[in-house]
Amino acid sequence: MRRLAHDLDLALMVVHHTRKDSGNPSTPIERIMGSQGIGATIETAIVLEQRPGSKDIIAHVLGKEVEGGEFAYRWDSPGFSFQGTPEVATLGSFQEKCYAFIKQHPRCMQKAIVDALDTDKGSVSRVVAKLIERGLVEKDQRDASMATS
Repeated sequence: MRRLAHDLDLALMVVHHTRKDSGNPSTPIERIMGSQGIGATIETAIVLEQRPGSKDIIAHVLGKEVEGGEFAYRWDSPGFSFQGTPEVATLGSFQEKCYAFIKQHPRCMQKAIVDALDTDKGSVSRVVAKLIERGLVEKDQRDASMATS
C-alpha cells in the first residue's frame, strides 16, 4: 500500500483496531494490533483512545513528517469538537477562563486576572497554582503568569 500511495501520489488511510488494554503501560503505536511491521511501515499514525466513562476521545498523532502530539475531542452529537491538549480539555470553566486570559495576556499579574474576570484574589490564586501544577502556566521572576505553550 505504501508503494501504491507513493506511485499514485495520494494518501491512503487504513483503519485498524488496537489491542484491548492489558493494564500494562504501552505507547499508542504499541497498541496497534498485529505485526510490529504495521507500526514500522506507516508514515503517520493516529490512534484514537476513548476517555473512560464518556464518548470523548484523545487522538495520539505520531509520524515522520508531522508534528506529533495528543489532542482532545469532545463528543458533541453528531460529531466531535476540538478541545486542545488533554490537559487543557479537563479544565473547569473558571480554570479555562483564567488560562485563556493568561494566554492572551502574557506576563500578566494576578491582579489583572482578578479585575478582568471580576472575581476574588483567593480564587485566582488557587486556579493559577493548579495551572502551574499541571504545567500549563509558569511564573517569571516578577511573579507574572504566562502560559507554557
